Amino acid sequence: MTETTTHDYLCEPATVAGLASTYYNENFTNEDLRVLEACRNASARFRAAVRHHVTDTGPEEFTLDGTGTRFVQLPVLKPVIERVSIYGKPADGRVSRRGILEFTNATPRTLGAVYVSILSSGVTGVPDDIAGPVAWAALMRVGHYPGVTSLGVGSMQATFGSTAASGVSEEWSQAVANYQIQVGDRA
Repeated sequence: MTETTTHDYLCEPATVAGLASTYYNENFTNEDLRVLEACRNASARFRAAVRHHVTDTGPEEFTLDGTGTRFVQLPVLKPVIERVSIYGKPADGRVSRRGILEFTNATPRTLGAVYVSILSSGVTGVPDDIAGPVAWAALMRVGHYPGVTSLGVGSMQATFGSTAASGVSEEWSQAVANYQIQVGDRA
């Protein structure tokens, strides 16, 4: 198991601990295992939803499939490209902040045709529109205990803590929509 450090979280454990202490009327610290696990879990869920690491992980290399067009979607946002090659030959191109690489002199058509080396990608700090929803999801995870979330008797139905059960708020959905890449293969 890899060691998780605080820079791996997309929310601050101290913030989650403070909110949890107030919200659940119980004393939590930023070193509490439930808080750390909730922060790790919420961060991992957000990264899985947007399909990239969000924060800068340093230099990376990718071998990508050609699309038959001049465009290839990189699996990162805001990349700083060191070099690009198609079929082993240097290629010219430009890249958008959303990670779309446009070639000016070639059109890769086969699997594994594109090699990309990047120096950095992602954001240097976690934006507030990500940290807030991830902290809320972690808060819900800290206080989530197994139990009844809905009850039905005849035609009457009652649901308790539906957001807490799913861990997804409107802010979470909006942040995922704003930072998500590679949505075409989800159809």
